[in-house]
Amino acid sequence: MKQQYVISVCLLGISVLIGAVLVADRVSAQTTAASPAASIQYPVAELGNCTNETTCRTYCDDTTHTDACLAFAEKHQLMSRDELQKAKKSRE
Repeated sequence: MKQQYVISVCLLGISVLIGAVLVADRVSAQTTAASPAASIQYPVAELGNCTNETTCRTYCDDTTHTDACLAFAEKHQLMSRDELQKAKKSRE
C-alpha cells in the first residue's frame, strides 16, 4: 500500500514536471518568434521622428507620407509582398 502511494506521488511529480517544461518551451517559442514590429527603435527618423506605434500610424495615415511609410514597411517586413503591391497600386 505504501509502495503504491510512493509510486503514485512520483508519477504525479513527473507529470507536473513534464507539463511545466512543455509550457516553458511554448512560452519561449512565442517570445523568440516576435513580430518584426517589435524590433523597431523609436523615434523613427524616416517617419517624421514618430515616438511610438500610435504616432507612427498617425503619421502614415497622412497620404502625403505614403511613399516613406511603404518604404519603411518594406524595409522592416511589416507588410507582405502582396500587401505592398496592392498599397503601391492604390496610390497611383
